[in-house]
Amino acid sequence: MNQITITGNEVFPDGQIRDQMNLHTAKPLLLRRASEFNKRVLRLDVISIQNYYKQHGYLNCTVQDSFSVGENRRVDVFLTIQEGDRYYLERLEITGNILLSEEEILRHFSAVESGEPFNIYTLQENIQELENLYKNQGKPFVNINSRLSFKGSQVTVTVDVEENQTVYIQKIRIAETPNVEPDVIRREITLDPGDRYDHEMIRESQRRIFETGLFADVNIVPVPASTDSQNVILQVNAREMEFRTISFSMGAGQSRSDESGEPFTTLEMTAEWIHRNLLATGRRLDLEAGMELNINALSLRPEASISYTEPWIWKYRVPMTWRLFYDHERYPNVDRPIYKWGSDLSFLHTRRRELILRSTLAWQQVLLPEGTPTNEDIQRDRVRDIELLFRRDTRQNYLYPSQGMVLEVLPKIYGGWLGGTAHFYQIEASVSKYWSLGANTTLAGRIKVGSQHLYNGMYGNIPEWLLFKLGGATSVRGFQTNRLKTRPVREDGQVTREAVGDQVKVIANLELRFPIYWQFGGEIFLDAGELQSDYSRIDILTLRHTAGFGITFATPLGPVRLDFGRKLGKIEPYENRWVTSLALQYAF
Repeated sequence: MNQITITGNEVFPDGQIRDQMNLHTAKPLLLRRASEFNKRVLRLDVISIQNYYKQHGYLNCTVQDSFSVGENRRVDVFLTIQEGDRYYLERLEITGNILLSEEEILRHFSAVESGEPFNIYTLQENIQELENLYKNQGKPFVNINSRLSFKGSQVTVTVDVEENQTVYIQKIRIAETPNVEPDVIRREITLDPGDRYDHEMIRESQRRIFETGLFADVNIVPVPASTDSQNVILQVNAREMEFRTISFSMGAGQSRSDESGEPFTTLEMTAEWIHRNLLATGRRLDLEAGMELNINALSLRPEASISYTEPWIWKYRVPMTWRLFYDHERYPNVDRPIYKWGSDLSFLHTRRRELILRSTLAWQQVLLPEGTPTNEDIQRDRVRDIELLFRRDTRQNYLYPSQGMVLEVLPKIYGGWLGGTAHFYQIEASVSKYWSLGANTTLAGRIKVGSQHLYNGMYGNIPEWLLFKLGGATSVRGFQTNRLKTRPVREDGQVTREAVGDQVKVIANLELRFPIYWQFGGEIFLDAGELQSDYSRIDILTLRHTAGFGITFATPLGPVRLDFGRKLGKIEPYENRWVTSLALQYAF
C-alpha cells in the first residue's frame, strides 16, 4: 500500500474513516509498515465504511472504490463517498402483540430513541432480542418483521408481531448413543414433558450436555408433534467423542504452585491418560504426570495426580472431583524443594462463562528442607484446609481483554477442627477492570488485597512457607519473583538476601496496552505493593512503587511479554534499580 485518498466525506474526517479499514499505509513513528494490498480486503473495507455511515443514520450512503498500481508495485487506493441524507427516528409502533404489552416490548427498544439518528442495525438487534423473549415464553414460532416509512428525513418504524401458538413439551426423544446411557443425557435437560417451551432453558440444557465432556456435538431441535398441535417433541442428538485418550503435550502458561505467592510463567510437559465414561455413566478417571519449568527462577517442578470425577451427587448436579497428588515447589528462602503429597476433594457448584463457584477440602503432607524455620522442632507440616472460590468474569476475551472486569474472592481456613500443624484463616480479594480506548488500545487496572489471621484474632506466627509473597511478573514488576521483601542471612561467612513473606499484602497495578507493528505490542505500567504484619501498618507512603514498559508478541496462548521494571524512589544498597522479566499472558 502506498496512499489512501478519500473524497466526498464531510461528516467524518479521513482518520475516522481509516479506522474502519483493514488496509492501511505505513506510519513510521508507530513502527507500522503498510499492509499488503488485497482486492477482497478492499471490498470488505468499503462495506465496513458503508455500515459505519448507516449506523449513524446515513441509510443511502454509497462508497465507490478504485486503485492504481505504480512503480515497485505500490498501490494507491481511491475512495469516493456519497454520504446522502441523514435520517432520524420519529416514532416506533408495535402491532399484533397480545402476550406482551406495548410497554414491555418498547423496553427492549430503549436503544432506538425518537429524535436520534436512525440506526438500522440496532433495530435489528432489538428485534432479535424480542424474538428470544417470546421464545422463552413458549412461542418458538413467533414471526417479527419491521416496516419503514419515510417523511422527509423522519423515519417511522412499525414492528409487526405474529405471536402464533404457545407451545408445550410433549416428549423428550434422545437419539441412541451406543456407549452412553440415556439417563446421563436426560439428567442434564432442564425441561420436562408438560413444561412450556423455553428457548433459554433449551440452550442451557445443550450447554450442560456438552460440558459432560462425552460429546463432540450436541443439538436439541423442537419437532411439531402434529401439523396443528401446540405440542412439540424435543429431539436430542449427540455425537459421542473418543472416551479413552492418551495425550502428550508441551506448552506454556501461568502456574501458582506456591500457595500464597503470585502466579508465574512456566513451560509445561504433560502426559495424560483419560477415561471420560466409566461404566457408561459419565464418570471420569484421569491419570496425569508432568514437569513444569519456572522460566524466571529456572526451577523444575515435577507433579503427578490421579483424579476421579463424579458428575452428580444423588439428585444434584454438583460435580465432585477426588484427587491424589504429588508435587514440589521451591522454598522461597533456601535453594531446596518442598515436597508435597496428599489428596483433595473439590465441588464445582456453578460453572458458567461468567461465574465460577467452587469449594475444596484438602489434606496434604509437606516435607520441608533442612534448616527451614518452623513453629515446632520438625521438618514436616500437615496441612488441612478448606477454600471457597468465587469468580465473576465479564471480559469479552480472556487472553486479550479490552472490556469487562474480573472479581475474585478466595477465603481459606487452615487447621482448627480439621487438624494439622497450621491453624489460621486467610482471605484474598481482587478486582480487575479493562477500558477500551479505541485503536486496539486498552487501559487496565487491578487492586488485590489479602490477609492472614490466627483464630484468636491476633497476628502471630504462621508457617513461613504459607506467608504471602510479592514481586515478579504478575504482581510488582521491578522486583524479582517473591523478593519484594527480603532479609539478610549469613552463610559460609557471606551475607546474602533471602525472600520473606508476611500476613498482609496489597497490590495495585495500572497498565496501558497498545499495538506497535504486526503481532508486536507495547505496555507502559505503574505497579505498587506492600507486605506487612497487619493492615494498620499499610500506608500509601510505605508502598513500594515501580514503573516500566514492556514489549509483547501475540500468540494463540496469549501475549509473550518482556517487561522492564524500575524501582521508584529510594532503594537499598543491595537492590537493583532495574529488573527484567519474561512472561506469558498479561500480568492480570
